[in-house]
Amino acid sequence: MDMIINPMFSSRNFSLKEISHRPIPMDSEALWLEACGYFQMGIMQMIRDLISKKFGVDVPITPTSGYRNPTINEATPGAAKNSLHMWRIAEGMQLYCACDFTVDGSKVDPKKVYEFLVEVLGGFGELIYYPKDHHFHYSASVKKEPFIQGG
Repeated sequence: MDMIINPMFSSRNFSLKEISHRPIPMDSEALWLEACGYFQMGIMQMIRDLISKKFGVDVPITPTSGYRNPTINEATPGAAKNSLHMWRIAEGMQLYCACDFTVDGSKVDPKKVYEFLVEVLGGFGELIYYPKDHHFHYSASVKKEPFIQGG
């Protein structure tokens, strides 16, 4: 069964389906997973708005990997065994979720976007930039130093 998509919770530029990338199962965990999706959707909108304002041009960002169920995560090359992409609520109501995305390199240099995001988001989550394919990983769930992977 497909996920619930409530249009009231769509942001200007993102939908829950686009952020999750995988159908969210309709079982007892569905409400938590849907909440994670809405949270990630808001994060992606905030990042897009920050980048666009900073660089003075509308900079589209494209989510490339959001929710992954354990089977898909296991089959994903390089995915951590306990990946934040396997959205969940942990003990103490701690929300764990992440989303990967790309920025439109024709509008702004992705390396400059990374430098800006370090400035505004560094210390508020996990930010990783993969320069080989110009994609980013961001999670507000954990606090880690930002870094460039395979620089």
